[in-house]
Amino acid sequence: MTTRLRVSTLLLFVLTLASSAAARVLSYAPYTNRTAIPAFQAREERYFALIEHDPFGFVFGPQPAHAEVVLYDAQGIDEPRVVLTTSGFVEAVALRGRTLLAYLMEDGTYQFRLSTDGGATWKRLSGLDGQYLTWADYPFDTGGPHTHGLWGAIKTGTAETPFIFSTYSGVWAVDANGTTRSLAALSYPQLVGRNPEGSHFLVHERYASESKLYVLDIAGHLTYIDSPDAYSQVEGWLSPDGTIFVANIRPEGRFLYAIRNFQKTLIAGPAGQAPPAIGSTPTYGQDPNRFLAIPSYDYRGAWMIQRDTGKPTNLLRYTPDGTVSTMWSDVSGPDVEALHAGASGDTLLVQVHRARQQPERFFVDPALAIWRVGEPAPAAYDELFLNEDYTKGFVHLDVDAVRNGAPFVFDSGMVRPPDVIISPSPVPAPGGSDVTQEWGVVRASLKQRLVVPGVARLAGAYGSFWQTDLVIYNPSAGTKQVKVRYSPLADNTARVIPLEITLLLNPKEQRVVKDALNTLFHLNEGGGGLEFEPESGGIFVNSRTYTKSGEGTFGFGMQGIDVYASTSPRFPVTFSGAFPGENFRTNLVLTDTSGRGTEARLEGRGEAGPMGLTTLLFGAPIGGLQQINGLNVALDIASHRKGALIVTPTRGTAIATVVSIDNRTNDPTYFPPDLPAPVLRTIPAIAHADGAHGAKFRSDLYFVNPSAFVRTMRLEARSWTAGSAPVVRSFIMQPNEARVITDALTTMFGLEGIARFRYNSDGDTEGVRVTSRSYTVAEDGGTFGSLVPPLNNFQSAAAGEALEIIGITAGPAMRANVGLVDLSPLLTGPDSVVRIRIIDDRGHELDSFTMHIPLGSGTQINDIFTARGIAAPASAIIRVETIAGLVGAYATMTDNVTNDSTFVGASLAASE
Repeated sequence: MTTRLRVSTLLLFVLTLASSAAARVLSYAPYTNRTAIPAFQAREERYFALIEHDPFGFVFGPQPAHAEVVLYDAQGIDEPRVVLTTSGFVEAVALRGRTLLAYLMEDGTYQFRLSTDGGATWKRLSGLDGQYLTWADYPFDTGGPHTHGLWGAIKTGTAETPFIFSTYSGVWAVDANGTTRSLAALSYPQLVGRNPEGSHFLVHERYASESKLYVLDIAGHLTYIDSPDAYSQVEGWLSPDGTIFVANIRPEGRFLYAIRNFQKTLIAGPAGQAPPAIGSTPTYGQDPNRFLAIPSYDYRGAWMIQRDTGKPTNLLRYTPDGTVSTMWSDVSGPDVEALHAGASGDTLLVQVHRARQQPERFFVDPALAIWRVGEPAPAAYDELFLNEDYTKGFVHLDVDAVRNGAPFVFDSGMVRPPDVIISPSPVPAPGGSDVTQEWGVVRASLKQRLVVPGVARLAGAYGSFWQTDLVIYNPSAGTKQVKVRYSPLADNTARVIPLEITLLLNPKEQRVVKDALNTLFHLNEGGGGLEFEPESGGIFVNSRTYTKSGEGTFGFGMQGIDVYASTSPRFPVTFSGAFPGENFRTNLVLTDTSGRGTEARLEGRGEAGPMGLTTLLFGAPIGGLQQINGLNVALDIASHRKGALIVTPTRGTAIATVVSIDNRTNDPTYFPPDLPAPVLRTIPAIAHADGAHGAKFRSDLYFVNPSAFVRTMRLEARSWTAGSAPVVRSFIMQPNEARVITDALTTMFGLEGIARFRYNSDGDTEGVRVTSRSYTVAEDGGTFGSLVPPLNNFQSAAAGEALEIIGITAGPAMRANVGLVDLSPLLTGPDSVVRIRIIDDRGHELDSFTMHIPLGSGTQINDIFTARGIAAPASAIIRVETIAGLVGAYATMTDNVTNDSTFVGASLAASE
């Protein structure tokens, strides 16, 4: 029987959206943790379909055990729904409204299936078994109104004839009643364009030395148009006025033509380059995407990009009167890889390619900007930092809605992520440290909404009184308004009206807000959550919730979390440190980010696999937050059991946060969701060392294997002592096993001091999840400590890049230590070199100095303000600028009386 809990609630209201200004790093969350391939469909469709394959799918090698077609609602109103399951694999899906066409291999036979009721029922199309789709030879998505760009073996048509597709034997139509028709018997045709209504299509026949271009309508009328160059690929579109736009793609580049009344006129191509003579031997070595073109929103014209290495990037527009206009020329030469036109007719989303190349590393990710006619070239681009593949592209996109803050859906591509941590480039606002999977089909927004799902001014257990301090940072060079909403905890699921204020932050200001609920909202008692909505661009929020103990304090830190960094029904999250063991209790906070209420299944994992109840459902009301105290009791898990927690939403989307509390000291540790580890991950420091003021620091490691497969863990500890050799260990984790290793540096690696810890696991995209807690041990065995999580891809910096540690507060009662770690995968090589800048709460630089970090090692600057002879400011930013190497950074704020530490992670640095 399913158990449901109702506890206190917190309401978070939907925000009024404003257009973004300053660029930032975008937080996001995937829709699924499986390998996914988007359907062929219009990007503005509310629903989109994904083909999701099991681990070890055909993309990576062996055939998958089975595949599913899943229908998602981009508005987030309906839950994701599996509409097709097969024991084979699905190679392609197309979607038009409620009608779907699937091309799949099952029982050794390729077949087509049609659903006209949103996937409720399917019909196998007769006469098409064994037909092979003809795929595009040039699959790059350079933009336009449909997924996969202008190419596609399946195209959507009209309501009466929803799909057209090409096979080796010709072009076929599928009518809404399930009838299949042969439209044209051609040899190896490719569908390379359509008109806006989906009634006429461009067909390119390439067979042997033949190269012919036709227009084909859904009645089967075939009209010869042109004989493209035999060396050319072709893409294009059909205008309502009868103009045929054709882009010939040769090794020398892409050239766009207009064909009217069988007369072919060149529109544009790469800057300063004439088309090669027809039939001439190709000249290889050029990037064909030096020029790209997409249809205007009404298909009557074209938007075009010219770019090349070392040259300006030009945006061009072609209008029906035959005019080609230069809309802007950007001398910085952004590597524009795709364009998307808005329905207003005067907006474009510009998608820029950014490459990261370092020794043993290759990484690319897209950066985005909305541009309007009459504006200069975009000055900055929001960065969607993903491990992407060349098959990347938007899945759901409404440019004008996105400009006003609506979410979009982007696919990073089909391949698995690389097996290294990669560093990003600096961008104008921090973000992304809340991302838990850096690949997949993801949901994000150009509008930032941050949540701190746990602020307090109230009494707690064992005589504690908790309060929350904030640091709010405006990274931009202009003043910024920020709406702050507080929603209190309630005794039921009824709506509550949040309190709201507006803060005005000065340029580069770090606003320190002590006892936030009293200072901002004049509350003498309360608890709940805060939501932050900047008018534009991004901000950074850091919080510390703590209680006093004699002359000292202890508590935990938490950064503001973007609402788009949420978990969802097909993207569960794990907390490997949820149940540390005897003498600990665990609380869970669930915050609804869907605006329609959330419910999640909670499951424990231990050394023998599942532990406790497996049917516990826990929910949060519409826009609200709920907290469950004593989670091990609710899950019927014995208090001495150690293990992990898995949170799987069954409805809505949510931010899940876990706090584990030492019953002997009452010290809490905040755990965010784990990072998957099929890629190499680094925890910057694990310790077995004595510290200042009698501290005895130790580190525990927490592991969970959430998959149904055996996994091999590979672990490496390398002492921060220069020249130390790495100590390597490995072990096997059974399916669903969780494991805790106490004082890991000594018990597992036989080391003392501080060490860099690296790990990964074999297998699929799931990977074993790992995190750590470092703490000092009191005389009674109680602990004071904090989370030290693995670094995600947003938390390392290569040469020319920078990290910022924001919200460092210290003084006579608290010391601030800064840790730096070299992240190079190499065994030999030069030191990493960084410049450290200390910036106060008004944006003034207090100090600047250079440090060397030995290869594979780390270093710590203890009590940095005292060490540098600086009076501690109200708040500080520690900016770590990498001169050479690859570096991670973090800080701890440690109470001088209790020795309790608060971990402060690094974020991508501001760079204006």
